[in-house]
Amino acid sequence: MSKKAIFFLVCILLLGGALRFFHLGQESLWVDEALTVHHALSKNYTEFIDLISATEAAPPGHYLFLHYWMQWFGSSEFSVRFPSAVFSTISILLFFFLLRKWCGENIALLGSLFFATSMLQVQFAQEARLYSLFTFLVLLAALFFIDIVQNDIKIYQTLFYFLILAFALYVNYLAIFLYAISLFLFFMIKKEKKEKFIWSIGHLLTAVCILLVLWPLPKIQFFILNNGLSEILISKHLPQIFASLGLFFYLLPPFIFGILLVALLICRKSLFRICTHRFFDTFFILLVATAGSLFLYSSFFSVSLGNIPLTRFPITNSYFLIRHSFFLVPLWYVFLSWKIFSLRWKKVIPVLTLTILLISGIASYEYYSTPTKPEWREAASFIQQQGENPLILLDKGGMSSEFLLRYYFKGEFKLLKLTFSNQLHSLIQIEERELLKELGNENHFWLILTRNPKTGDYYQKFLDQHFERDISKEFYQIKVYHYHQK
Repeated sequence: MSKKAIFFLVCILLLGGALRFFHLGQESLWVDEALTVHHALSKNYTEFIDLISATEAAPPGHYLFLHYWMQWFGSSEFSVRFPSAVFSTISILLFFFLLRKWCGENIALLGSLFFATSMLQVQFAQEARLYSLFTFLVLLAALFFIDIVQNDIKIYQTLFYFLILAFALYVNYLAIFLYAISLFLFFMIKKEKKEKFIWSIGHLLTAVCILLVLWPLPKIQFFILNNGLSEILISKHLPQIFASLGLFFYLLPPFIFGILLVALLICRKSLFRICTHRFFDTFFILLVATAGSLFLYSSFFSVSLGNIPLTRFPITNSYFLIRHSFFLVPLWYVFLSWKIFSLRWKKVIPVLTLTILLISGIASYEYYSTPTKPEWREAASFIQQQGENPLILLDKGGMSSEFLLRYYFKGEFKLLKLTFSNQLHSLIQIEERELLKELGNENHFWLILTRNPKTGDYYQKFLDQHFERDISKEFYQIKVYHYHQK
């Protein structure tokens, strides 16, 4: 590896790390992060598993890791997001070595630069969720896979590879697709039956051992999360044909990717000829321009297909599938960097590269300058400044909202939950008569609304009829109202 390449790689790592750690603890935790931190704070393993079973669609790996992390480093926003930022930064290095083995040094540097500056990579690196850790494990597995298939199978390399696969499956169930892709690619590349047999047995034993450790957690999670999910998806304007899939709907991206990968590998020689044809250069430039324009648009505005919302505003407030297929995104950077260097019009290369970086820069600026998570810290601080020991009425009073209120409210308060759930996808509302009875002896109180699509502004309008509202304050995705007796 040349000194020039080392210098550029260090610069890329420093840039990527700076983007990932910049404002890391500035925004409040959002719903999914709140659940992650709440579960990781569990005092015993039984409670820990029960909570994950009831609310998550993932294995306990990341939550368990965060549990021990917080014992040492605390549960501040910066602390709980720090591991994700670290794993994402290290992933830049893994991505470079992966591309270097596959495509050469120059393509590896350019691909790593795209990876380091991608707004999506930065956004997921700044979340206390499993996505950056899983992407790190996928890239690490891919790096070992290339070493194994390019050389004779070595016992220590193979064992370490299977250990990575085991960790990946303990972090995300989508690692099953990683197992399938690994088997398929190995059988396409390797010829010897003995190696194929060892590879197959290794994958089978690793998957079975991890699933036996996890069982019956996946079964419980499936029935809890799938119950009523079709109705929820229909309410979000998803067509019946997709909504009827329930939880399997979220498996569509990796499933479609798997089919496309098989097709690409089968037709790889023909596709290579097409992608390196001079007419494809024009198409590629148009593709980058179109994809970049759509990405920038979705960074500022929501995107819908008919009545189906594909993204929210901004794109970082992701919708259905982006989080579940995030580990596939680096493949786009691979294609971009490879094709840019294969362009016949060499003068276009720096222009195209700067255009992609400019698109990433604009999207990143929008991400940093626009709130992407509910402003719980600001809302709780505002209420606390008005007086001590308030009564707070909380709509959407589920586990995450209550946790976030208690996390950010630095003092004592009384809580009355207007809506709550005794199981996922269900909503229980306090009756109007009971609510008025509870508030009969209260001189004043606060109402917090947190984007509950089932109730909307119902409680604000109801309380306006019976009490005097003297303070109204709106934060990102949170509304705060103060009432007193008429």
